[in-house]
Formats: sequence, structure tokens, C-alpha cells
Amino acid sequence: MSDPVQMQLDAYNARDLEAFISCYAADVVITEPDGTPMISGHPEMRIRYGAVFDRPGVLHASLVHRVRAGSWTVDEERLVSGDLQMEALVAYQVVDGIITRVVILT
Repeated sequence: MSDPVQMQLDAYNARDLEAFISCYAADVVITEPDGTPMISGHPEMRIRYGAVFDRPGVLHASLVHRVRAGSWTVDEERLVSGDLQMEALVAYQVVDGIITRVVILT
């Protein structure tokens, strides 16, 4: 069975926009912890992540730790984008083999 959470992480690091987006449902919603939408659907993902992937310089997300419970996968990730370095907790809800909801916890 393929793991869309790992597949999207690998596609992110490869800057492969089409492979990245294919891991998500067409109507995916990415929110802040309070539920405020940040990105809704493939068209917004294409714009936001396309710009990220097109930036020159280092772009890499490292998996520090992964926990799964039911339909949820929570990753602790270290992100490097150019000179910016940060850590994030990201919760992915996977239904029928595709990511349907994401909550960015940091």
C-alpha cells in the first residue's frame, strides 16, 4: 500500500509539483490550528507551492518523527527554505489513500 504522506514529502523534496499535488484530494483544505483555512483545493496549492518550488536555493523537509492514529498521521518536520529554518508539526488526514485535510500545528 502506498503512503501518500511519505509520497508528498518525497515530492516536496524533489520539487515535483505534480507528484506533490497528486497526493492530495482535489478539495483538500490546509488549515491553521484554529481551523482558519490557509489553502483550499488543487488550484490554490498549485499557486502557493509552485512559487515555493520555483524559488532558488535550498528546499528540504526532514522527517524527525511520525505518529499514526486512525486516519491521521502527524509528522514532526524540520524545514529549510533558503536561509529560513524551522520546525513544524503537521497533521494529515488520509481517507481512501489520499490526503483530505491538513492541519499545520506550528
